[in-house]
Amino acid sequence: MSRNKARQIAIQLRRARAIELKKAGATYRQIGEQLGCGMKTAWRDVDYELKATISEMTESADALRALELARLDRLQVAIWPKAIAGDNLRAVATILKVMSRRAALLGLDAPTKVDVAGSVEITALFTKAQETLGEKLARLPVIDVTPQIAALALSTGPQGGNGSNGNGNGSNPHPHA
Repeated sequence: MSRNKARQIAIQLRRARAIELKKAGATYRQIGEQLGCGMKTAWRDVDYELKATISEMTESADALRALELARLDRLQVAIWPKAIAGDNLRAVATILKVMSRRAALLGLDAPTKVDVAGSVEITALFTKAQETLGEKLARLPVIDVTPQIAALALSTGPQGGNGSNGNGNGSNPHPHA
């Protein structure tokens, strides 16, 4: 084996080990120490492996997308004569589904527009309701209930009529109040 080939194999093995250590939660410093290289080399090895994985996934997704498109094409070719004959509505519906699936797979459909005017109208209605309620509340007469509250407090005594100050133990924290 040539010296260059042996070096390439050693790098591949180091990169594979580096990504495994990173998956296990090791820092780049720890990876470098484990593999006998610097932290920067450890980072580069992990980065290389991550990019390679992403590339493989993209290629796999592209291949799968191509396979699905070929299947859709084959279905459309098989059903097309029945659909264009005009008397088979089920075939027409199937062709439309195939075309819709192809458009979705290729991202051909335009983004869905959201009706923002509806939410603006609701906000405007809510604001108007708040204003109307505020106007009605402003027209209500002000009633001073201070005398009724004072009378109620006097009739129940300083401890609220049940011997409790609201703290749950029934004791008065201010015995001279």
